[in-house]
Amino acid sequence: MNNKYYSDRQEKMIASYLGWKQVVGSGSRPFTPGDVNAYSFLGECKTHDDEKPNIVFFKNHWMKICEEAAAKHRFPVLFKDNGTQRAENTWVMTPLSLFDPAIVNIIEGLRNTSRKDKSLTFNLLDTKSLYKENSVADKFNVFKIRWEDRDIAVLPLSTFRDFIEENF
Repeated sequence: MNNKYYSDRQEKMIASYLGWKQVVGSGSRPFTPGDVNAYSFLGECKTHDDEKPNIVFFKNHWMKICEEAAAKHRFPVLFKDNGTQRAENTWVMTPLSLFDPAIVNIIEGLRNTSRKDKSLTFNLLDTKSLYKENSVADKFNVFKIRWEDRDIAVLPLSTFRDFIEENF
């Protein structure tokens, strides 16, 4: 099977999980950027064709969805999984400014294992453990990172879903 099969599978899973729409042609048609969208959001989805131990967010993917979202007056969201196309292994990158400080718990310590400045790489199991250990009940728990002079939130797909259901 080709990578398009896995990408389509991931996009359908995310759109269904969030109650969003999958973009026809996955953003390949003019004036239809992104892979999934809804509300005030435009999302780009990235996966692999086999399972990996790490989650990797690439800077060029983040910058691309930020530009496309700004052009459409929406918030950018980058979805990345470990190749399983499963919700429990999917992480979200979005601007931290989306979150009201009163309802968010900032978790420090997301360790970037990439030796390059072009990606944010973290071990999925270690990150799930760190997230669970530092989560606070009744708050939206997010990792905060500084990337390209912006404060970015990284969080599990399930937390992102809960956040948008309560706030959008």
